[in-house]
Amino acid sequence: MGGEFSNWSSHIGDLKYKKKLSIKEYVIKSKSKLIFLLMVIILGVIISSITPYLYGKIIDYIVNGDLKSIKNLLFCFATFNIVSIALSILENVIGTQITIGISNDIKYKIFSHILHLKAKEQDQYSTGELLNRTEGDADAVVSYYINVITSWIMIIINLTVSIYFLLKISKMLTGIGILLLPVNYLINFLFRNRIKIYKLKEKQKEDGYFKFVNIALSSLKNIKVLLLEKFFSHKFLEIKDEQYKIEIKNVYLSSLINFLQQFFNQIFEVIIIFISAVFIIKGILSIGMMVSFNSYLEKLFNAISRLISLNLEKQTLAISLERINDIQSKEKEIVNENQPIKINKIEFSHVSFKYDKNEVLRDICFTINENGLYSIVGENGSGKTTILKLIDKLYVISKGEIFINDINIDELELGKLRRSISYMMKDNLIMPTSLYENIILGCDRVPDNDYLEELCQMLQLNELKNRIGGLWGEINGDMLSSGEKQKVGLARALVNGSNLILLDEATSDMDGSVEKQVVNIIKNLSNNNIIINVCHRRELTFSSKEIYVLKDGMIVEVGSHEELIKKQGIYSSLFDSKAFI
Repeated sequence: MGGEFSNWSSHIGDLKYKKKLSIKEYVIKSKSKLIFLLMVIILGVIISSITPYLYGKIIDYIVNGDLKSIKNLLFCFATFNIVSIALSILENVIGTQITIGISNDIKYKIFSHILHLKAKEQDQYSTGELLNRTEGDADAVVSYYINVITSWIMIIINLTVSIYFLLKISKMLTGIGILLLPVNYLINFLFRNRIKIYKLKEKQKEDGYFKFVNIALSSLKNIKVLLLEKFFSHKFLEIKDEQYKIEIKNVYLSSLINFLQQFFNQIFEVIIIFISAVFIIKGILSIGMMVSFNSYLEKLFNAISRLISLNLEKQTLAISLERINDIQSKEKEIVNENQPIKINKIEFSHVSFKYDKNEVLRDICFTINENGLYSIVGENGSGKTTILKLIDKLYVISKGEIFINDINIDELELGKLRRSISYMMKDNLIMPTSLYENIILGCDRVPDNDYLEELCQMLQLNELKNRIGGLWGEINGDMLSSGEKQKVGLARALVNGSNLILLDEATSDMDGSVEKQVVNIIKNLSNNNIIINVCHRRELTFSSKEIYVLKDGMIVEVGSHEELIKKQGIYSSLFDSKAFI
């Protein structure tokens, strides 16, 4: 399990940034299989193209009573059909292998690109929308291109063979049949824009559906405690009903196009049958050749219909490709695996930050150049967490400058900066793997097992460890309490060994006794490290060397707990209110 996870995680970041998705590079990777597939298709199409002619000849021999010729042709006819069936099965297997392989490669590229997007770019999409683009749109693009490659071979061979035999049987009937082709093309041409509009709406509804399902399934406990089961069930039906309506419109449109095509097909078929009957009566055409002619005419129409269908499917492809390229066109963060540095000083100089049009932080100024515990407090929405995100350069500031060790943060290589910081976010990442691997996730060095055991004991993770059978026991987010998730997240931050530690509500879900133990650990660590802590907990503010009080995105007070209490200002009001626990 551990090795698989490590291999999986090491692949992230392998792909270079490209603005648009190119299917060519993936096709080239599968060229040997693709060439074999095309050979199978060519052989299969040629064999299946001969059987209608054999069938017509068999009918003529039956009419003439030539039993010996019937036996010979029946043997050939059966052999060709069996080989054709076998080739069709082989074609399906190889085609599926190629499609799945290329699809997985493209999904990996999209997924990796999403992971490497700047945080602000990631925020533009809902989780459901990203999932739909990674899965649905990738499958649509690959299926179309594989269909194009394989269909063109079949179309060319079927057109060539069909026209050859049609002309051989009757030039006049062939001319009448070919008159139908412009009619079919005109029908598809008239409806292609409406198809594109409906397909775009269908994709948008799919995005909304995936977004809703993701929210619901990640909030099951909240739904229960708020008694929202009926509300979410009805909402689900509403969304599916909207999807149903647009899908039905697609079906109606497709059915209308199909009806018009079939209608004109039937008219031309009746004309051809009538003329064939006249030819048979006059002895110009045999019954067997009439059957063969109809079979080849059907093959010709199928080839043309497939060609027109590919043109219609191109409308859907354009939408999926546009949605994928929309993500691919967003520039990735360049993160190199550099060695960490020791951070001794952090300075915010008149820093302001806007998220879209909303001003989150205004003229933030502070300097930290000594080890110790520093706390950022304030009401919800005052910009506390944003300061931590700016230090880790998840977002780019709007105004001012941030200095790390007197170096402008924009001049620091991103990988080096983040490798030098241990950042415990409010929502801790828990992977479906062992406790050990969850703790060392993102760590550039393998910690000693004895140290991990000691760390688990300090953070009171022993109960969890014993429950799962040791450090290598598997865990997932659903089986852990919110407090246990915080302990795992804190262990991960501490094991990283960085001397700058950012904590966002590190003890908010821990009970009293555990919190006191964790606060003591943090206090001891702050003797040799810089720890910046966002919190609403009194225990941590008591021990802070300096507290920064935020209001409406501005630092309004600075000082130790005792100094700020004496001021009887905003901090004092917060401390006495329910804002602090």
